[in-house]
Amino acid sequence: SGGYKKPMNNKIVKPVEQEIKNYYDVLEKRCVEEKCCLASLKIMKENNYKKVDQDGKCIDGFEMNTVIWKECPQVLEWCEPIKNEYCLKDGEKRERLKDKCCGESKFYVDGNYISGTKLCVASQYSICLNCGNGICGIGENGCNCPKDCIKENDISNWQTYRNEEFGIKFKYGKKDTEIKIEKNKITATFNKEPYYNFNGEIIVFEKSKDETIEHAIEKIIKEEDINLEDCKIITKKQNMSENSNNINISVLLKEDYEPSDDEVMAEIGYIDSLENLDFICETTPECEWAKQKLLEERTELKCSQYAGCFGYKCLSNFVYQPNNSKQKFIYIKARKGTPSFWKWDSIEILKNEPDTSDWQTYRNEEFGF
Repeated sequence: SGGYKKPMNNKIVKPVEQEIKNYYDVLEKRCVEEKCCLASLKIMKENNYKKVDQDGKCIDGFEMNTVIWKECPQVLEWCEPIKNEYCLKDGEKRERLKDKCCGESKFYVDGNYISGTKLCVASQYSICLNCGNGICGIGENGCNCPKDCIKENDISNWQTYRNEEFGIKFKYGKKDTEIKIEKNKITATFNKEPYYNFNGEIIVFEKSKDETIEHAIEKIIKEEDINLEDCKIITKKQNMSENSNNINISVLLKEDYEPSDDEVMAEIGYIDSLENLDFICETTPECEWAKQKLLEERTELKCSQYAGCFGYKCLSNFVYQPNNSKQKFIYIKARKGTPSFWKWDSIEILKNEPDTSDWQTYRNEEFGF
């Protein structure tokens, strides 16, 4: 009496087991075939985990966990026993929010090269890496840890693009790269799956001989009907190549901008509580990437399409080479990863010298010149 009940199919089912089955059946209906939700439900069923309570909390001795996939609109969060000594080794994949790396390693977005190229494809997963120690270690490669694994790019077989009309030249990897000209803009486009239209731009501008570079840039930005009160123009000298002494000019926000926690959570996409955000910020670089992207988007919105960015998605700034030209300067911009098919420190404004390629040489032996 009360211990077992006999269903119509003659199978003996314990009431507790039936209750658990019904519990997961209800959750499965809520998932509505959404793959991330079903993935988290699968882990819950295999381990008899239960959902967190309405406040997103677990009882003592348990902690919240969930799957951690990119672009997941819906996942289930469960409570599982706290594993204080558990950690992932270098090269191991992160699949759950509360996964931790061993030692000083941190989570980095995994990725690898497209076959036959130096362009990277990012994975939807993060893996543990001890990136930054100067050693290309377990699980590391030029995509997920370039600082340790890329010493120098071999550009010995690269081509030199030269445009006399624009007065500019640079090195680029010719294979799968297309150069296009439109008005005063040069676009280098990498065309190989999956990075079709993966490009970088060089825009050539002219100024009057006695005009300052800062004033010339202000005029360009004001043509967009943008008020520069919220922005500042920063100049920095840099030896970018052997033949030029560069002045790099960046248009940046005048005041520091710190994205809110809500903005960062929305940008990352799969975090819905400050507690989880703190955990992600402590164990991965994702918070910094999200903040950098938000900063770049705000800078571009406030300070024009020519605003400087040096982080998440692009490299961009104005470049002036007064040693080569007093009247020309350029704006360069590329999506992250673009330098793998053209080389930034090879960009050079050609010197203001006449073309003497078809000139004759006068020689006078009597006078000795």
